[in-house]
Amino acid sequence: MNPPVLGWDQAALAAVAAAVALVLLASALSPAPQPPAAGSCRYAVDVNSAPADELRLLPGIGPVLARRIVRHRSTHGAFESLGDLRRVPGLSPACVEGLRGCARALPRGPGKDPRP
Repeated sequence: MNPPVLGWDQAALAAVAAAVALVLLASALSPAPQPPAAGSCRYAVDVNSAPADELRLLPGIGPVLARRIVRHRSTHGAFESLGDLRRVPGLSPACVEGLRGCARALPRGPGKDPRP
C-alpha cells in the first residue's frame, strides 16, 4: 500500500482527479458563447448622437473603436446608414453587420426628424 499524499489516500486522489477530468472535458465540449443575434438588443444605439461610453455597449465595440467612431463623425459628419461605419478605421464589414438590430443611424440635418 502506498503512503497517503498530503493526508489523502489513493481512492480520494483518484476521485478528485476524475472530477477534475470531467470538468475539463465538459468545458472543452461546451459551445462557445455567441454574440447577440441581430435584433436581440433591448434598444438601438444611435451612432450619430451616442457618446463613446454608449457606443461601447454595442457588440464588438471597445473603447478604441468607440473613440474612432466619435472622431470620424465629428470630422466627416453624420452617418447616412450603418454601412457608412465601414469608413471608420478598424471596423470590419463583419463587425458592422454584427451591429444590425443593436445600432441605427438616425438622420441629421434640417427638416429631418431624429426620432425613431
